[in-house]
Amino acid sequence: MLNFIFPIFLFTIAFTANAREYHYPPPYEIKGEFYPIMYLSFFSFKRPLDEKVFFDLPKERLSNDDTVVRKVNIDDLQLGIKEGDTAYYIFFGGKKVHKYVFKKYVNVLIYVDPEEYFTWGRYNVLLTDDEKEYKEFRDLVSSPYTNGFVYIGNDMDFSKAEFVKVPLEKVKSKDQVPKDFLENGKFDHLRISNYFQDTLIFDSSAPFFWNRKKDEVVSGSPGAFVVPRDLSHLEFIKLSNGVMLLPIGDWERSQGLSLLVIDGNKYRKIDVKSNAEWPDIKIEKK
Repeated sequence: MLNFIFPIFLFTIAFTANAREYHYPPPYEIKGEFYPIMYLSFFSFKRPLDEKVFFDLPKERLSNDDTVVRKVNIDDLQLGIKEGDTAYYIFFGGKKVHKYVFKKYVNVLIYVDPEEYFTWGRYNVLLTDDEKEYKEFRDLVSSPYTNGFVYIGNDMDFSKAEFVKVPLEKVKSKDQVPKDFLENGKFDHLRISNYFQDTLIFDSSAPFFWNRKKDEVVSGSPGAFVVPRDLSHLEFIKLSNGVMLLPIGDWERSQGLSLLVIDGNKYRKIDVKSNAEWPDIKIEKK
Protein backbone atom coordinates (compact mmCIF):
# COMPACT_ATOMS: atom_id res chain seq x y z
CA MET A 1 0.00 0.00 0.00
CA LEU A 2 1.33 3.43 -0.79
CA ASN A 3 1.35 5.92 2.03
CA PHE A 4 2.71 8.74 -0.04
CA ILE A 5 0.32 8.81 -2.98
CA PHE A 6 -2.76 10.72 -3.88
CA PRO A 7 -5.22 10.78 -6.77
CA ILE A 8 -5.12 13.58 -9.32
CA PHE A 9 -8.13 14.64 -11.31
CA LEU A 10 -8.52 13.86 -14.98
CA PHE A 11 -6.34 15.82 -17.32
CA THR A 12 -8.00 17.07 -20.51
CA ILE A 13 -6.31 18.44 -23.58
CA ALA A 14 -8.18 21.23 -25.32
CA PHE A 15 -7.60 20.96 -29.04
CA THR A 16 -7.56 24.08 -31.20
CA ALA A 17 -7.21 24.56 -34.93
CA ASN A 18 -3.44 24.96 -34.54
CA ALA A 19 -2.96 22.48 -31.72
CA ARG A 20 -0.26 19.83 -31.94
CA GLU A 21 -1.48 16.40 -32.99
CA TYR A 22 -0.89 14.04 -30.08
CA HIS A 23 -0.49 10.33 -30.62
CA TYR A 24 -2.22 8.22 -28.02
CA PRO A 25 -0.81 4.71 -27.57
CA PRO A 26 -2.63 1.91 -29.39
CA PRO A 27 -3.61 -1.29 -27.55
CA TYR A 28 -0.87 -3.73 -26.63
CA GLU A 29 -1.93 -7.09 -28.02
CA ILE A 30 -1.32 -9.81 -25.47
CA LYS A 31 -2.93 -13.08 -24.45
CA GLY A 32 -4.19 -13.36 -20.91
CA GLU A 33 -6.13 -11.04 -18.64
CA PHE A 34 -5.32 -8.11 -16.39
CA TYR A 35 -7.59 -7.48 -13.41
CA PRO A 36 -7.46 -4.89 -10.64
CA ILE A 37 -6.81 -6.34 -7.21
CA MET A 38 -7.95 -5.48 -3.73
CA TYR A 39 -5.68 -6.89 -1.03
CA LEU A 40 -5.19 -10.59 -1.94
CA SER A 41 -8.07 -10.97 -4.37
CA PHE A 42 -9.11 -9.84 -7.78
CA PHE A 43 -12.57 -8.51 -8.19
CA SER A 44 -15.43 -8.15 -8.75
CA PHE A 45 -17.68 -10.55 -10.58
CA LYS A 46 -21.41 -10.84 -10.92
CA ARG A 47 -23.03 -14.15 -10.00
CA PRO A 48 -21.42 -17.23 -11.49
CA LEU A 49 -23.63 -20.30 -11.85
CA ASP A 50 -25.99 -19.98 -8.88
CA GLU A 51 -26.42 -23.69 -8.38
CA LYS A 52 -22.64 -24.14 -8.23
CA VAL A 53 -21.64 -21.23 -5.99
CA PHE A 54 -24.59 -19.21 -4.72
CA PHE A 55 -26.45 -21.99 -2.97
CA ASP A 56 -27.76 -22.34 0.56
CA LEU A 57 -26.73 -18.82 1.58
CA PRO A 58 -28.09 -17.24 4.79
CA LYS A 59 -31.33 -15.32 4.21
CA GLU A 60 -30.28 -12.43 6.43
CA ARG A 61 -28.24 -9.97 4.40
CA LEU A 62 -27.81 -6.82 6.41
CA SER A 63 -24.31 -5.41 6.03
CA ASN A 64 -20.85 -5.72 4.55
CA ASP A 65 -19.99 -8.02 7.42
CA ASP A 66 -22.03 -10.74 5.75
CA THR A 67 -19.40 -12.69 3.85
CA VAL A 68 -18.98 -16.31 2.89
CA VAL A 69 -15.81 -18.02 1.66
CA ARG A 70 -16.33 -21.09 -0.47
CA LYS A 71 -14.06 -23.50 -2.26
CA VAL A 72 -15.22 -23.74 -5.86
CA ASN A 73 -14.13 -25.78 -8.85
CA ILE A 74 -12.26 -23.27 -11.00
CA ASP A 75 -14.04 -24.47 -14.15
CA ASP A 76 -17.39 -23.49 -12.65
CA LEU A 77 -16.39 -19.83 -12.55
CA GLN A 78 -16.13 -19.73 -16.34
CA LEU A 79 -13.36 -17.12 -16.26
CA GLY A 80 -11.11 -18.95 -18.69
CA ILE A 81 -8.73 -19.85 -15.86
CA LYS A 82 -7.63 -23.45 -15.47
CA GLU A 83 -5.68 -25.51 -12.99
CA GLY A 84 -1.96 -24.76 -13.23
CA ASP A 85 -2.37 -21.20 -14.56
CA THR A 86 -0.12 -18.65 -12.90
CA ALA A 87 -1.19 -15.27 -11.56
CA TYR A 88 1.42 -12.57 -11.02
CA TYR A 89 0.14 -9.74 -8.87
CA ILE A 90 1.66 -6.43 -7.96
CA PHE A 91 0.83 -3.94 -5.23
CA PHE A 92 1.26 -0.28 -6.10
CA GLY A 93 4.33 1.01 -4.32
CA GLY A 94 5.39 -2.53 -3.55
CA LYS A 95 8.86 -4.02 -3.56
CA LYS A 96 8.32 -7.31 -5.34
CA VAL A 97 6.03 -9.30 -7.61
CA HIS A 98 3.91 -12.00 -6.00
CA LYS A 99 2.98 -15.33 -7.57
CA TYR A 100 -0.05 -17.57 -7.15
CA VAL A 101 -0.68 -20.86 -8.98
CA PHE A 102 -4.30 -21.88 -9.40
CA LYS A 103 -5.35 -25.30 -8.22
CA LYS A 104 -8.39 -27.30 -9.27
CA TYR A 105 -10.38 -25.58 -6.54
CA VAL A 106 -10.14 -21.90 -5.70
CA ASN A 107 -11.51 -19.90 -2.81
CA VAL A 108 -14.06 -17.24 -3.60
CA LEU A 109 -15.36 -14.58 -1.26
CA ILE A 110 -19.11 -14.09 -1.69
CA TYR A 111 -20.38 -10.89 -0.15
CA VAL A 112 -23.27 -8.52 0.26
CA ASP A 113 -23.45 -5.26 -1.65
CA PRO A 114 -25.64 -2.51 -0.11
CA GLU A 115 -26.04 -0.84 -3.52
CA GLU A 116 -27.81 -3.95 -4.74
CA TYR A 117 -30.18 -4.06 -1.78
CA PHE A 118 -28.01 -6.38 0.27
CA THR A 119 -28.08 -9.25 -2.19
CA TRP A 120 -25.42 -11.94 -2.39
CA GLY A 121 -24.61 -10.64 -5.84
CA ARG A 122 -20.84 -10.45 -6.10
CA TYR A 123 -17.72 -12.45 -5.45
CA ASN A 124 -13.94 -12.04 -5.44
CA VAL A 125 -11.43 -14.72 -6.38
CA LEU A 126 -8.88 -15.04 -3.58
CA LEU A 127 -5.17 -15.23 -4.32
CA THR A 128 -4.40 -17.11 -1.14
CA ASP A 129 -5.22 -20.46 0.40
CA ASP A 130 -4.37 -19.35 3.92
CA GLU A 131 -7.59 -19.32 5.94
CA LYS A 132 -5.97 -17.04 8.51
CA GLU A 133 -6.00 -14.24 5.93
CA TYR A 134 -9.69 -14.49 5.12
CA LYS A 135 -10.72 -12.21 7.96
CA GLU A 136 -8.70 -9.41 6.38
CA PHE A 137 -11.15 -9.25 3.51
CA ARG A 138 -14.17 -8.44 5.63
CA ASP A 139 -13.53 -4.71 5.86
CA LEU A 140 -12.35 -4.36 2.28
CA VAL A 141 -14.75 -6.18 0.01
CA SER A 142 -17.12 -3.28 -0.62
CA SER A 143 -14.35 -0.70 -1.02
CA PRO A 144 -13.70 0.62 -4.53
CA TYR A 145 -10.04 1.07 -3.64
CA THR A 146 -7.62 -0.70 -5.95
CA ASN A 147 -4.15 -1.40 -4.60
CA GLY A 148 -2.65 -3.21 -7.57
CA PHE A 149 -3.25 -5.47 -10.53
CA VAL A 150 -2.89 -9.12 -11.46
CA TYR A 151 -1.88 -10.71 -14.77
CA ILE A 152 -3.08 -14.21 -15.58
CA GLY A 153 -1.40 -15.54 -18.70
CA ASN A 154 1.88 -16.64 -20.24
CA ASP A 155 2.69 -13.95 -22.81
CA MET A 156 4.18 -11.45 -20.38
CA ASP A 157 6.91 -12.59 -17.98
CA PHE A 158 6.69 -10.97 -14.54
CA SER A 159 8.87 -13.57 -12.81
CA LYS A 160 11.90 -11.25 -12.65
CA ALA A 161 10.11 -7.90 -12.75
CA GLU A 162 11.50 -5.06 -10.64
CA PHE A 163 10.33 -1.64 -9.55
CA VAL A 164 12.19 1.32 -11.05
CA LYS A 165 11.89 4.90 -9.89
CA VAL A 166 12.32 7.18 -12.90
CA PRO A 167 13.49 10.64 -11.75
CA LEU A 168 11.55 13.73 -12.72
CA GLU A 169 13.23 17.13 -12.81
CA LYS A 170 11.83 20.62 -12.95
CA VAL A 171 11.90 22.28 -16.34
CA LYS A 172 14.57 25.00 -16.36
CA SER A 173 14.17 26.36 -19.87
CA LYS A 174 11.40 26.76 -22.44
CA ASP A 175 13.60 24.92 -24.92
CA GLN A 176 13.29 21.70 -22.90
CA VAL A 177 9.62 21.20 -23.80
CA PRO A 178 7.26 21.83 -26.74
CA LYS A 179 5.92 25.38 -26.81
CA ASP A 180 2.29 24.28 -26.59
CA PHE A 181 2.99 22.64 -23.21
CA LEU A 182 3.63 26.06 -21.74
CA GLU A 183 0.94 27.94 -19.85
CA ASN A 184 1.25 31.65 -20.59
CA GLY A 185 4.92 31.03 -21.21
CA LYS A 186 5.39 29.37 -17.83
CA PHE A 187 6.57 25.82 -17.19
CA ASP A 188 6.34 25.38 -13.41
CA HIS A 189 3.69 22.68 -13.84
CA LEU A 190 5.95 20.48 -15.99
CA ARG A 191 8.46 17.81 -15.02
CA ILE A 192 10.80 16.01 -17.42
CA SER A 193 13.05 12.96 -17.53
CA ASN A 194 15.63 11.81 -20.07
CA TYR A 195 15.59 8.24 -18.80
CA PHE A 196 13.95 7.00 -22.00
CA GLN A 197 14.92 7.36 -25.66
CA ASP A 198 12.43 10.19 -25.95
CA THR A 199 12.02 12.91 -23.34
CA LEU A 200 9.34 12.04 -20.83
CA ILE A 201 7.22 15.09 -20.04
CA PHE A 202 4.97 14.87 -17.03
CA ASP A 203 2.21 17.45 -17.45
CA SER A 204 0.07 17.71 -14.30
CA SER A 205 -1.38 14.20 -14.37
CA ALA A 206 -0.30 12.85 -17.73
CA PRO A 207 2.89 11.38 -19.23
CA PHE A 208 3.96 12.36 -22.75
CA PHE A 209 6.98 11.32 -24.81
CA TRP A 210 8.63 14.00 -26.95
CA ASN A 211 11.12 13.37 -29.73
CA ARG A 212 13.16 16.55 -29.57
CA LYS A 213 14.90 16.11 -32.92
CA LYS A 214 11.60 15.80 -34.77
CA ASP A 215 9.85 18.16 -32.32
CA GLU A 216 7.07 15.58 -32.20
CA VAL A 217 5.05 14.31 -29.27
CA VAL A 218 5.19 10.65 -30.25
CA SER A 219 2.88 9.40 -27.51
CA GLY A 220 0.68 10.68 -24.72
CA SER A 221 -1.69 9.26 -22.13
CA PRO A 222 -3.82 11.91 -20.49
CA GLY A 223 -5.66 10.72 -17.41
CA ALA A 224 -5.57 10.80 -13.63
CA PHE A 225 -3.13 8.61 -11.81
CA VAL A 226 -1.20 8.45 -8.58
CA VAL A 227 2.16 10.13 -8.20
CA PRO A 228 4.54 10.96 -5.34
CA ARG A 229 3.64 14.17 -3.55
CA ASP A 230 6.98 15.79 -4.30
CA LEU A 231 6.84 14.90 -8.01
CA SER A 232 10.46 13.75 -7.84
CA HIS A 233 9.87 10.46 -9.67
CA LEU A 234 7.43 8.06 -11.27
CA GLU A 235 7.53 4.38 -10.35
CA PHE A 236 7.62 1.96 -13.26
CA ILE A 237 7.61 -1.82 -13.39
CA LYS A 238 10.51 -3.15 -15.46
CA LEU A 239 10.36 -6.63 -17.00
CA SER A 240 13.39 -8.80 -17.71
CA ASN A 241 13.24 -7.97 -21.44
CA GLY A 242 13.52 -4.23 -20.73
CA VAL A 243 9.85 -3.41 -21.28
CA MET A 244 8.56 -0.93 -18.72
CA LEU A 245 5.00 -0.48 -17.45
CA LEU A 246 3.48 2.61 -15.84
CA PRO A 247 0.07 2.13 -14.19
CA ILE A 248 -2.27 5.02 -15.00
CA GLY A 249 -5.90 5.64 -14.16
CA ASP A 250 -8.25 6.45 -11.31
CA TRP A 251 -6.95 3.80 -8.94
CA GLU A 252 -8.94 4.88 -5.91
CA ARG A 253 -12.24 4.29 -7.68
CA SER A 254 -11.02 1.35 -9.70
CA GLN A 255 -12.24 2.94 -12.91
CA GLY A 256 -10.21 3.19 -16.09
CA LEU A 257 -7.03 1.57 -14.80
CA SER A 258 -4.49 1.05 -17.61
CA LEU A 259 -0.83 0.21 -18.08
CA LEU A 260 1.33 2.35 -20.32
CA VAL A 261 3.83 0.04 -22.05
CA ILE A 262 7.22 1.48 -23.06
CA ASP A 263 9.42 -0.71 -25.26
CA GLY A 264 12.33 1.39 -26.51
CA ASN A 265 10.67 4.08 -28.60
CA LYS A 266 7.43 2.13 -28.99
CA TYR A 267 4.43 2.97 -26.83
CA ARG A 268 1.33 0.88 -26.23
CA LYS A 269 -1.44 0.61 -23.66
CA ILE A 270 -3.06 -2.26 -21.77
CA ASP A 271 -6.55 -1.74 -20.38
CA VAL A 272 -7.08 -3.51 -17.08
CA LYS A 273 -10.55 -5.02 -16.81
CA SER A 274 -12.82 -2.68 -14.88
CA ASN A 275 -14.28 -3.77 -11.60
CA ALA A 276 -17.93 -4.74 -11.95
CA GLU A 277 -18.03 -5.75 -15.59
CA TRP A 278 -21.57 -7.03 -15.70
CA PRO A 279 -24.91 -5.93 -17.18
CA ASP A 280 -27.21 -3.81 -15.04
CA ILE A 281 -29.72 -5.99 -13.24
CA LYS A 282 -32.66 -4.43 -11.49
CA ILE A 283 -33.47 -6.09 -8.18
CA GLU A 284 -36.58 -5.20 -6.26
CA LYS A 285 -36.01 -4.39 -2.63
CA LYS A 286 -37.92 -6.70 -0.34
